[in-house]
Amino acid sequence: MARAPWASDELYDAATRWVAACLRDDGSLFEPGEHVWTKAAVDEAAPPLMIDDISDNDYLTKLKNQLRSCSDSAVQLTAEVLYIHALTIRNIGVAAKRNLVETVLRWMAVPVELPAD
Repeated sequence: MARAPWASDELYDAATRWVAACLRDDGSLFEPGEHVWTKAAVDEAAPPLMIDDISDNDYLTKLKNQLRSCSDSAVQLTAEVLYIHALTIRNIGVAAKRNLVETVLRWMAVPVELPAD
């Protein structure tokens, strides 16, 4: 498969880490050795995220409301999914992407840090 001309080495490195840590081992991008990408976390996070919030609230307010009753694992899984999604968005800067993911991580009872890389 040909590599997309816009994809950087950093993007491919992050995607490679995601596949190895999360998809193969149910691990975590942000906490090596922890298991976040589990069926239990997906089963918990998915139903509230599927609710169509038609309010006038901004995206983060809607997301926070959807995750309100979720465990830290489900919130962290959501933040890691947002991280992977944000990797492919080209018209948003790195600072905005980091802010989005860090905001979601702060909703955890015991927040984890977004790694510098």
